[in-house]
Amino acid sequence: QMRRARETAGIVAARIGLEPRVDERLAEVDMGEWQGRVRSELMREHPEVWEAWGRANPAIRFPGGESIAELAERVLAALADIAAGPLPALVVCHGGPIRVALGAAHGADNVQADIANTELFRLDPTALTTG
Repeated sequence: QMRRARETAGIVAARIGLEPRVDERLAEVDMGEWQGRVRSELMREHPEVWEAWGRANPAIRFPGGESIAELAERVLAALADIAAGPLPALVVCHGGPIRVALGAAHGADNVQADIANTELFRLDPTALTTG
């Protein structure tokens, strides 16, 4: 599930002379039965769940998968470990974990945002809260 993030981290690490470390807690949200399905189908078949995901509702749970609150718990734990040093650090991950990190940095449960591929965000580790 983290193939693209690992590949990107490897490219960046080689360029700046670092050895990448993989932390599975930074994986994208586990969408359970929805994993690998086409977005347009899910939006049509499950509009209420898809809308709640879009609103960044932390209580939303994907069928057979995890809740946004569970995603946030594991991502914030990983970021706390990273913030403990050594710093600076570069984290490469997918949109769900980025939304959680941005939400924590802004004092929200999550952020309603579409995260573009290769988008770069700078976070002050002291700004991250657990909500």
